[in-house]
Amino acid sequence: MMLSGPTNNRTAFFVILLYSILILGFSVALHTIYPALLFILSLVAKVLIPASTPKRMSRKLKLDNAPAMQTIIFMGSVFLIPLVGIIAAILFPFPDAVYVQKPANSSGLFIDVPQSLLAWGIIYYSALALWQIVLFRKNSSKGNTVSN
Repeated sequence: MMLSGPTNNRTAFFVILLYSILILGFSVALHTIYPALLFILSLVAKVLIPASTPKRMSRKLKLDNAPAMQTIIFMGSVFLIPLVGIIAAILFPFPDAVYVQKPANSSGLFIDVPQSLLAWGIIYYSALALWQIVLFRKNSSKGNTVSN
């Protein structure tokens, strides 16, 4: 169920409550908290993104220009990975059981140093989350918040 168009707070609260009960049931049935954590992160993203979406498109490189900022964050994280991956491999060595699973005749940064893939995910998604929080705060201080 998508909440598109104008909704009142009661409808939004009911839908969120319904989804929360469903996700809580899955978490209890599967004996894990990951579905609930992912649901909370998704819910926060859905609340932050409408408030951080720019009203108009601009050709200038600004913080509001989503495709440009996402590209910059992606390229910056990819540029950092060879160095950060090696440092992560030194600081957080994986057990030998991880390296036994390596496919034959394969190599590459993510295969030879699996910590680099984890480091890339942490850097990339943390930078995206930070960017969304900055946009949200910037737009909420201007009064561009979502109101129902």
